[in-house]
Amino acid sequence: MAGPAHGGWLVSARLCLIEARPVVAVMFALRYLTAAMLAGGADRLQLVRVLAGAVVWEFVVLSSYILNGTMDVAEDRINGSRRPIASGRLPLAVARRAAGASAVIAVAGGLALGSAFVCLVVAFLSVGYLYSAPRCCAKRHAASCALAGVLLALLTYGAACAAAGASSVSRACVIFCVMMALWTGIVGSIAKDIPDVAGDMAAGRRTIAVMLGETGARALACAAALAIGAACTAAAAVAAPLLLAPAVATLGGALLVAIVAARALSGGAPDRRRWPYRAFMVTQYAVHLCMLAILAWPALTLAR
Repeated sequence: MAGPAHGGWLVSARLCLIEARPVVAVMFALRYLTAAMLAGGADRLQLVRVLAGAVVWEFVVLSSYILNGTMDVAEDRINGSRRPIASGRLPLAVARRAAGASAVIAVAGGLALGSAFVCLVVAFLSVGYLYSAPRCCAKRHAASCALAGVLLALLTYGAACAAAGASSVSRACVIFCVMMALWTGIVGSIAKDIPDVAGDMAAGRRTIAVMLGETGARALACAAALAIGAACTAAAAVAAPLLLAPAVATLGGALLVAIVAARALSGGAPDRRRWPYRAFMVTQYAVHLCMLAILAWPALTLAR
């Protein structure tokens, strides 16, 4: 794989990692680790397997997001993206080879972790391909885009449970994973498209922001975030008290999304228009870190 003219393999690798959006890659790692803990993966006998699965899963994410970058060049440039492919720092040929190599590594690693895990690897890669590839291009339509987001999150949670060797999962695990998958697929898919209307229209996409306009997309992002936050809190209170703190964090994040989605706060400059998406991401981080802290606290207490 030839690197850019101004550098070699290390430069190419660094640019591929940037293209794969490190903040998103870390978020997938947090999803995976949280589900593994909820499914009992903190057990010492499963720790090596869970960690190995986490590494494999990052290659899955890397492959899918680099592939997405290779398919979004035209609209990314219209939207002023500074990512390596759109800016020309990472040649398309290099990015495509990196995406393919990452997929091969992911499948090989998945095979080592068992049939269930490798099936989830292939499923994630398939959804990522269907989302980005020109013939299917699920990203063009609001419903299929949201569905892809939900599926990618659920597959990540499922991979963690498979790596942890869980034969069954708790009610708390199911509620947490489903609610966070809905948060990702619905709120995330709306918020991320708010600053990208120009490029999406040029590419023929039918996102919420294109169909309803920026004002309509902001209103729907607020409504979806608040509805999911309220549902999380109600489900935790009724069926899974373990999730109360993460649920309250989700509701707080929903209020944050609603506040920053107001055009007066996040209108105008492109960077400010990304604030709703950033509020959505901050909420995901806060909720998963909160859940991890709750699950890890008993072990830390015993270690003392």
